[in-house]
Amino acid sequence: MDGICDVMLEYNIHKERTDSSRFAKGMSSTFQTLHGLVDKGVKVDLGIPYDLWDKPSAEITNLKTQCEDLMEKYEADIEQWYYDDNGQRQSLLRYLCQDRVLRNNRGDTAACLAEPTTSPKSEL
Repeated sequence: MDGICDVMLEYNIHKERTDSSRFAKGMSSTFQTLHGLVDKGVKVDLGIPYDLWDKPSAEITNLKTQCEDLMEKYEADIEQWYYDDNGQRQSLLRYLCQDRVLRNNRGDTAACLAEPTTSPKSEL
């Protein structure tokens, strides 16, 4: 399972969104606009070097770390789910996320699993 969380580094923060899709692959509309301005010759100063604009942010690096922590904490559960050969394997989303990870948290955090996963129209 080594390296499975590396895919998190392909995600970006889409601060224009307010739901869980704010963590999504692809460039945010804000950065698309900023890159467009730079391409037109406009000087844009974000306080970070231009070559770091497309590198994973601290939030995304933290997301990867949280993924690795979850993988380590629930490694035995994931292996049990994977090797379950009774032919009735339930989805990993339910088995791990809903029945184990979120059950151990306080509050109604399972609602996030029911969020629609469609992309905003501007990204289609």
